[in-house]
Amino acid sequence: MKRHNAGTFLLLGTSADTCICVGYEPDWVRVYSHNANEEFAFWSVHMMRNPTSIGGIDVDDDGAITPNTVGIGISIHTGGHIVTAAEVAAFMYLKRDALDYSKEANVSAGYYTINKWNFVTGLTGYWNNPCDTSYVGPGSFIWIEGKRHLITALTSNGEVSAEVTLDVAVATGDIQRITNMYDYKTMTTGETTKAGFMIDATADVLNATSEIAWFECGTYDC
Repeated sequence: MKRHNAGTFLLLGTSADTCICVGYEPDWVRVYSHNANEEFAFWSVHMMRNPTSIGGIDVDDDGAITPNTVGIGISIHTGGHIVTAAEVAAFMYLKRDALDYSKEANVSAGYYTINKWNFVTGLTGYWNNPCDTSYVGPGSFIWIEGKRHLITALTSNGEVSAEVTLDVAVATGDIQRITNMYDYKTMTTGETTKAGFMIDATADVLNATSEIAWFECGTYDC
């Protein structure tokens, strides 16, 4: 069965590898660094046949292609690894985040259910309760009156007038859902990883700090 996944995650530029656990072993992977130069890396299972490109290729902002040898670039993660506390701290293993952060209430931490959008002026507005900014912020999607919009800026926790900026002006209405800023988030200690792909920490075009990255991966027909 042919499969195809895509999503975003945060590049931290640490000395640790980053594993994206998509739930299967992909045949091909493309990862973009959303910096000013829009660099990317590409890997295919067929590149493994050549030792000089076993880790795929890096493409820099000038279009120069660098093949990656063993231990560099992108490789397959077969899954079944139990995540350690040190790996959590290094943001090493990531899983899909399907949580709805409009409903992730944590009263002891000061977060409550969010269900109302209030328009202020221009592209700005605010919601009715504070959000958890560890997960909600620029890059989060928000559904208002059944339509999806993008949060482009967030000041504080979003419950005060004009603290939230969207990609378009949206009239006051009910909020149905708010996503994480990134599609993939770090796994917790003791969780077991699913299959996916690993990005080596020394990959030049992807070893960036505090930058959003976008990937897509999938399998071939045969």
